[in-house]
Amino acid sequence: MPITVKFTGKSIQAIKMDILRSVQDKIPRKIKIMALEYYHNSFQNQGFTDSSFQPWRSRKNEKRAAFLGKRVKYGRKDSASNRGLLVKTGRLRRSIMGKISGKSISIFTDVPYAKIHNEGGRAGRNHSARIPRRQFMGVSQMLNKEIEHMITVEMKNALTK
Repeated sequence: MPITVKFTGKSIQAIKMDILRSVQDKIPRKIKIMALEYYHNSFQNQGFTDSSFQPWRSRKNEKRAAFLGKRVKYGRKDSASNRGLLVKTGRLRRSIMGKISGKSISIFTDVPYAKIHNEGGRAGRNHSARIPRRQFMGVSQMLNKEIEHMITVEMKNALTK
């Protein structure tokens, strides 16, 4: 997409410095913030959006109860039916962090059970429990489009300030 630039009395050196500042500082920080918000929203939306929204599979006992026409009964106020999937204490959602180092931006979590929930698979003793995939992080076409748009806007701003 071509960009039309009008010079408004700024020197080429000043424009170069604005672009450099945007590329080195502003854009990476904004990408990190956008990615963190995007992945945190997976918990609120109860699903992940790549090119389209992919809702998480519901809990096994809730499906069974719905099939039998029963309510799921739990003894505590913080019962599974009163909270979102993958949320009990909020530790997993809070553990999603970002780091900018050099020319790369890393979004990661240090919670040991994050990978099995994000990718699905077998867990537990003797790998007897089957955990369904409930992706909350990963490559997303939608996020990439938002980032590309933000970069375009930032570059236009740097050129026309």
